[in-house]
Amino acid sequence: MSVVLLTVVLVPLVLAIAVCSGRTCQWAARLLPYASWPALLTAVFGAEGSVVYSPILFGLLLGLDELGRIFLGFTALVWTAAGFHLRSAGLPVSSFVERRFVFCYLLAMVGNLGVMLAFGGPGFYLFFALLSLAGYGLIVTDREPQTRRAGRIYVILALFSELMILAGFIFLAAGRSGPFPAVLLFFGLGIKHGVLPLHMWLPLAHGIAPPPASALLSGVLLKAGAIGWLRFLPETAPVLAEWSVAIIALGMAAAVLAALVGAVQTNPKMMLAYSSISQMGIFTAGFGMAVASPSLWPLLVPALALFACQHALVKAALFLGVGTDRAARSGGWVWPVLGLLSLALVGAPMTAAAMVKLWFDGYLSTLPAVAGELLAVALPLTTVTSTLLMSRFVWALRKPRSSAEGVGRGLASPVPFLGLTGLALLIPWLLAWSLNPEVFLLAFAGASLWKTLWPMLVGAATALLLARWAVRWRIPPGDIVVPLEWLAHHLKPPVLPVSEHRPRHRYWFPPMPWPQMEAYLRRSPVTGVIYMLCILILALAAGVVL
Repeated sequence: MSVVLLTVVLVPLVLAIAVCSGRTCQWAARLLPYASWPALLTAVFGAEGSVVYSPILFGLLLGLDELGRIFLGFTALVWTAAGFHLRSAGLPVSSFVERRFVFCYLLAMVGNLGVMLAFGGPGFYLFFALLSLAGYGLIVTDREPQTRRAGRIYVILALFSELMILAGFIFLAAGRSGPFPAVLLFFGLGIKHGVLPLHMWLPLAHGIAPPPASALLSGVLLKAGAIGWLRFLPETAPVLAEWSVAIIALGMAAAVLAALVGAVQTNPKMMLAYSSISQMGIFTAGFGMAVASPSLWPLLVPALALFACQHALVKAALFLGVGTDRAARSGGWVWPVLGLLSLALVGAPMTAAAMVKLWFDGYLSTLPAVAGELLAVALPLTTVTSTLLMSRFVWALRKPRSSAEGVGRGLASPVPFLGLTGLALLIPWLLAWSLNPEVFLLAFAGASLWKTLWPMLVGAATALLLARWAVRWRIPPGDIVVPLEWLAHHLKPPVLPVSEHRPRHRYWFPPMPWPQMEAYLRRSPVTGVIYMLCILILALAAGVVL
């Protein structure tokens, strides 16, 4: 068991180190699709249990349970599909930019898979921080101003998230309970999947990144914060129960408003990014339902796991579909598949998303009156707005778009996209049957079919009206980040002129080639390896001292 769990993170880590060498980088890049296979095999065949690696990081606690098996399984599937997509697009590793992308890709895989296995706070924080920092390399793949802007906003919020999570874990380790650690962990982990009002990084990063990187960011990297909520926030459940109505309201606001903002975008990838904020808002509302009462927690956590699985697979397939062969898309068979995936995402009748909403609907009567009434109105409204958004997305893809140049932006074979599409439509369906057969059968009843159909019809009619009236007003991507950037620009202190007559240094130092050394370290992938080795040495030293 201990060797199996370590293999999940060690295989991509070894490949990341191999990418740094010119002799081994080619074969390491060819093995990208297979780096996540140990995780997939562990999710399918691994035995449940936990292992403590005492020499590492105060006792690194890794394990596998039913929740982790679901999250690890769909995470490994998305990484596998993205790897095959990259390889079919002809991604070489001859230049520094390409090698850096593959290096960050593999490090992000280590962090993402490790988060799904981490049962303890120190281990979770280590993998979460690695995932956040490596995610920057998946977003910033060129020197365009909009790319650097997206990366800058992402890094600011990612570091802010890590500080909040670290402080929250320290408070919990010290035995201090109360609203402060609960708020720290809720928003610190919530930044990763775009909780309001800290969602501003998500549309910028997803819209700029290459399609396979966007598939990873939206499909599985968002779920790192989701599984953190489900693993560690129950320790603060008494405090969160008092705020369950506020959490539900926050989630429903994200679900509705993000879909409306996404519907007025012009870039299809930006529309999918806002759809991720909207869908994770529904997850936030379901989480608020689960923490409202201790009796609801074991009943609704499987529904949240099903929703996370369905969203990860479907949204990753949609992003890969945007990056498939232009000729195949214009030929007319990729576009209908994207429409079918869009129906699965918005909660069409008999889909897994519809089953999750019916699952939530069955427990509305057990919630506080305000929360139950809010969800009874807002859940159908989320289907209306999501249908509006995805209708605009499918319409925007009616004409093939040229692919931008850059790492991972080549038009790939549609085979990975089709394979992931089949899994996205089948696996959540089977998972819904295994988790709750009653809800699965309820989704086929006549009343349930109409209950999940009429919001879609309203959303489709609204999309037709907007198309007929040619609504032309737009909201810039990132929405609230635009006025914040304007405010920061106008409030920054003035730059004082530098005196032409600089004072002489009192002490003389021999000239050193510091600029040349810094330029070399910034261009060499060896820096990332040194960084990783320093982290591992500190982790081992901490474990040995204790």
